[in-house]
Amino acid sequence: NGGFVDENIGFLSYGVINPEEPDFYVTKYAGYSWKQASFTIPEKYHKVFVTAEVPYQEDEHLSVLLNQGPNGDYMGGKVKGKFISFDQGLTWEFASEVAPDEEP
Repeated sequence: NGGFVDENIGFLSYGVINPEEPDFYVTKYAGYSWKQASFTIPEKYHKVFVTAEVPYQEDEHLSVLLNQGPNGDYMGGKVKGKFISFDQGLTWEFASEVAPDEEP
């Protein structure tokens, strides 16, 4: 997945067959350079929330949902993790679990 939240800030999410953590990159320079983003994932969710969707602006921060990946079975494999960033996507903190019917 990939996308931009404005003309400069964009994201790329790479996936592998059995991901163990997000492989997620951010640009603040319209794609001219990229840096790997970091996630602070609570121990309970290590190797659970592993694949990032495209972030979106929400109030004064960015939000992103992390999927469970192709082999996810936590809570039936449908629950996602919501993470927020206050530094334009360089670092992400866990906010909550999100059920499929609660998605933005």
